[in-house]
Amino acid sequence: MSLAVVFALVLDQTAPDGALSFEAASVKPSEMSVNRMYRATCQGGPGSRFRDQFICTDATVAIMAMAALDIQPYQLPGAKVDGGPRFEVRAIIPKGASREQVRTLFQELLKERFHIAYHFEKREMPVLELVKIGNGAKLRPSPTNAPPPEASGADGGAKKASVGPALSFGSYSLGTSVTGAICFEGNGVSLSELVSFLTRRLERKVTDSTGLMGNLEYSLCFKDDLAGGTGAAPVIDTRVLAGYEADAPDLATALKEQLGLKLLVGKTLLDVLIIDHIDKVPTPN
Repeated sequence: MSLAVVFALVLDQTAPDGALSFEAASVKPSEMSVNRMYRATCQGGPGSRFRDQFICTDATVAIMAMAALDIQPYQLPGAKVDGGPRFEVRAIIPKGASREQVRTLFQELLKERFHIAYHFEKREMPVLELVKIGNGAKLRPSPTNAPPPEASGADGGAKKASVGPALSFGSYSLGTSVTGAICFEGNGVSLSELVSFLTRRLERKVTDSTGLMGNLEYSLCFKDDLAGGTGAAPVIDTRVLAGYEADAPDLATALKEQLGLKLLVGKTLLDVLIIDHIDKVPTPN
């Protein structure tokens, strides 16, 4: 059967043992790969804009496995995350399913359609430790319902007001300008949101050793020096920033000058995923 054929799988909402299952799911070869303006994503379920569906767009099986198992690219040593055939997935989520249940359902779908087999093991891997520089970081506690932070320039002053809708307390956003500058902003959120963003961005485990606690406001703007990475976009509110300068600093400089932070290189034991088997073509109906 040709890859041009749309593969579809329709499942009952409830499996024989009473466990949840996707109401319906489809897997088909991607038609977007010829246009690399698209970015590979897997998203959906509780807490996302696609609450009733789980959707993968132009995604390799490795990218789908990362979404199903809630892991990062650094946990796939030796695997070419962006390589291989790409697929579109649409799955209808049963009512009331939690985020964890949705991931479990997606794991089962990958096993049934791609016969994926895998195991985890511990390996010593490089990590990056986020620390304060000198006496402290340039981050402020964020009062409840405070206005959004301003994007700070290399001199520590405000370069531009936050672009787009004001960030409400407890939210964060990621934007990319046409010149390649990237800005990650948070208002009333913990530093863990920034740490998670850096982990995804650098495709290496980042740990927080700053000691900074509570709800903070911050804005980190830097040039896109990692263009063409895995394309596994984070599932957060992505906005286009209309005016950030093309001469934005690199990430290391931005961390130092805008937030008073830096990254140190280290090593630790981490769980990594070893894929034992994947079918290149999904099982047809």
